[in-house]
Amino acid sequence: MPDKAKKAPKNAQNKPKKAVKIPNPPEYFCGYSLKKWKELAPIFAEKNMLGDADLSAFELLCLHYGDAMNLYEAMINEGGSIAGYLAGKNSTKIYY
Repeated sequence: MPDKAKKAPKNAQNKPKKAVKIPNPPEYFCGYSLKKWKELAPIFAEKNMLGDADLSAFELLCLHYGDAMNLYEAMINEGGSIAGYLAGKNSTKIYY
């Protein structure tokens, strides 16, 4: 009597997954924005959250994270704190 191999059910959880394509970051990304893209893109791609409709929002997420970190560093390095950085930067002169 021949041995029949059992077929896995169509909804089996151990099916091989498709290779996840991780999009390249925008060419203008550098510093914190690029670092955040490289950190999060594989995670988002694996969860199928980097489709065509998602890329613009993901790009903005990484871009604004980089902007925020750059501003934070500038404030701390130039003024010792956010308050120190802002001291003298806000104009009190009123123009009519």
